[in-house]
Amino acid sequence: MLKKYSSIFIVFFILISAHSVDFSNSKSLYAQITSFTTLQNEFLEDDFVNPEEMKLARYFILVSEDTSREGELLNFYLTKSNELQEKLYTLHGNFNVNLLNDSEKYKIGDSINTLLHEIFFIKYNLLSDRISELKDKGLFNCVSSSILYSICMFKYGFLTRAIETKDHVFVSVQIGNSFIDVETTNRFGFEPGTKKDFLNEFGKTTGFTYVPQKNYNDRYEIDLKKLFLLVSHNLATNLTREKNYLKAANIGYFIKTGRNDTKGDEEYFTYFTNYVKNLAREKKFKTGLDLLSYYLVDNNFDIRLNPLQYDIMSDLIKSTEGLQNLLEISQYIYEKHQDFIHKDEFRFNEILFYLNYKLINEYNSINDFDKSYTILQTMNSGKNKNDLLNNIFFKISDNATKSGDFLSGLKMLENAKQYGFDKTMEYDKYRFTLVNNYIVTLSSNKDFTTALDFLKQLDFLSDKRIVFLLKNVYINFGYTLSLANNFEQAILISNEALQIVGDDSTIRTNLKFYYYKIIEQSVGTIKEQYKNEAQKRFPAEKGFF
Repeated sequence: MLKKYSSIFIVFFILISAHSVDFSNSKSLYAQITSFTTLQNEFLEDDFVNPEEMKLARYFILVSEDTSREGELLNFYLTKSNELQEKLYTLHGNFNVNLLNDSEKYKIGDSINTLLHEIFFIKYNLLSDRISELKDKGLFNCVSSSILYSICMFKYGFLTRAIETKDHVFVSVQIGNSFIDVETTNRFGFEPGTKKDFLNEFGKTTGFTYVPQKNYNDRYEIDLKKLFLLVSHNLATNLTREKNYLKAANIGYFIKTGRNDTKGDEEYFTYFTNYVKNLAREKKFKTGLDLLSYYLVDNNFDIRLNPLQYDIMSDLIKSTEGLQNLLEISQYIYEKHQDFIHKDEFRFNEILFYLNYKLINEYNSINDFDKSYTILQTMNSGKNKNDLLNNIFFKISDNATKSGDFLSGLKMLENAKQYGFDKTMEYDKYRFTLVNNYIVTLSSNKDFTTALDFLKQLDFLSDKRIVFLLKNVYINFGYTLSLANNFEQAILISNEALQIVGDDSTIRTNLKFYYYKIIEQSVGTIKEQYKNEAQKRFPAEKGFF
């Protein structure tokens, strides 16, 4: 199917100079999306085995997008961490976790969660992931509190893991051979199902309903890196709400690289396509298509982007006005489509039809119908093609009607023969329409001779519609002559009509009338001459005897 369309672009290449696309802007934007800072690269390369406390604090600042305040926030964290340590050691003494029994570990794990709520956490807020919010207002949520609890537990030698659910995250800490859940959003959250105070407070604080560990069907263990990246996820979501799609896409790429799993791929895909869709809304269609091309090369030519590519291509055409602009994008979309790995010929042909529709309208508007015919000639047969042909013929007919120059209109219409469109129903319909309107105009102007001469030279004289027009012209011509008492000419015209259109009751009746009138007005030998003609023509008509 594509080969059928290629010839139209050969025409475009001839009509316009070589069109080059400036990719510099789109390359720069793609680089903004897929580039990382030194600290981001450090985070991504870190295996998080025996991580240092302050490095984890820096990572928290990093994913919070608070690096501009790094010194201030590190000092905040260190001050609070030292305060927590002092109070923890006051409660439990200077301890080595490897020398503790399970009961002692249990108490210390519980104390660390309680102290975090005493020292770091002031008020729960669903959307407060960032360390800057913790520092400025004491705001926290399940993600930020889980991160801080994990950092503290790593500091003191405990093994923890994060548990991700559909809409929540918490921590699980190893005590002996068991893992104890810790709902870090609540000061009573260490092994929460055993504490009445927790059950009373948890729902009021977070709005969530506590689900016991055994009833969780969608708990997924995630490593510490993925826990940090939940902050990035929430920030990207908030940035999307704020319509900062470019930054969200950049964070999405960071998430994808850090998680290195299907969920990360999905997040990046979502944020990236959101950005591209917004570019399309801003009518930056070429930039959007270029970015999609870069994404596809880097992501195994993800077939899910196919509909978006064609949607943007379609929107590009819809938003483009003016002949020169349309010619330029016609070359661009053809070249772009050639680069598509997963081609959807049906969608592309739909897009080409709309492009052809707009181009034909442009050429029609400047009466360059040969260009319109040329475009149409490249298209496959079908209703859409017939509709476009109808548009061309309608424009020709409309121009002729408005200007009154029907002969020029017919000449333009007949040029369709060169392109093979003279055998179509549309051609026949508009050709007869122009002929009919021309004859009606001539008849209204009493120019019956020109009308008859025109009709008699047509190559489709046998057409019943043309015969009907001829008959009406002859009848009106004869009638007009009779009104001027020129019955001699009325008789001649009527006899000619019977020879050309065949026997017709109306023409014969009028002819009888004309003979009666000329006989009535004539005298002598002329009267007898017409009487004899009438008797031969109408032998059964008793009035002539």
